[in-house]
Amino acid sequence: INSKHSHVSREKAAQALHNLIHAQPDDKAGRREIRVLRLLEQVRGYCRILEDIIVKKEQNALFEDDMEKHPTQSVAALMKLSFDEEHRHVMCQLGGLQALAALVTIDQKSHGSLIEDVQCVTMRKYSGMALTNLTFGDGNNKALLCSFKDFMTSLVDQLQSPNDDMRQVIKYYLF
Repeated sequence: INSKHSHVSREKAAQALHNLIHAQPDDKAGRREIRVLRLLEQVRGYCRILEDIIVKKEQNALFEDDMEKHPTQSVAALMKLSFDEEHRHVMCQLGGLQALAALVTIDQKSHGSLIEDVQCVTMRKYSGMALTNLTFGDGNNKALLCSFKDFMTSLVDQLQSPNDDMRQVIKYYLF
């Protein structure tokens, strides 16, 4: 969990990126970037919600874990877009690897391996599929993703999941 200063820096960087992408001409490439950025912003927003929940858990404070806030539809859209080469390129340029890895990591940390909530499992499964597409045939992306120690740990921990489909996605990615 990052400090308040780091959170403010991330917010400013995200706003700068948002402004840059939205300042582009209204052509096909620009619309692609806007769409991907919007989806990644939703993923990052959910990560911030889970970070707050984890802090409250650590402080033994009361909190509400609203499982309905999972960005499952956004992750599903990213997964579908990740099959297209141009979208993969944009996703990587806009931090898609980092955002999806952070999502898997923070959701694992917040909800654990044995979660059976359909939204949570589906979101993790689609994240894994998108990450597989983003790293397939790209050694640099694979190396970058594998350098995220917390992500790799959470990925291995998810092999304990009671969901067969999710374990298959993880096994495919790991092996």
